[in-house]
Amino acid sequence: MIDIEKMKALAAFADRLRVEDTLCKHGGFTEEADLIYALLSELEAREADRRDAERWRVIRNTLSKAVGAGIEVNDERLVYQEPVPGEEVRIFWYPHTPVGFYEVHGADLDSAADALALAQRQGEEK
Repeated sequence: MIDIEKMKALAAFADRLRVEDTLCKHGGFTEEADLIYALLSELEAREADRRDAERWRVIRNTLSKAVGAGIEVNDERLVYQEPVPGEEVRIFWYPHTPVGFYEVHGADLDSAADALALAQRQGEEK
């Protein structure tokens, strides 16, 4: 597995070579530096996709196993109120019966999914 931090360090090194190369007018490092940045961009995009897929799996697995569940986004606006900052998204579920539900909140769907994953890892359903 390629380490993104090592790729960033390599890209920074390539930048230094590119600057030195430009100053010295020797030529040859610009193309390699561009390739490193292209690879780094691809790796960062794949990492973002991996995080999004993991968030979706957590939401899907939790909600599909629940007796009842849902996701509300800015629900307060339905009654002309403003949502509490940081709690615009609510994921809730009834794990066993339609009585007694758990919930997590986040400023957006990603942060609510992250809160759900954290609650599950800690064994504390909120």
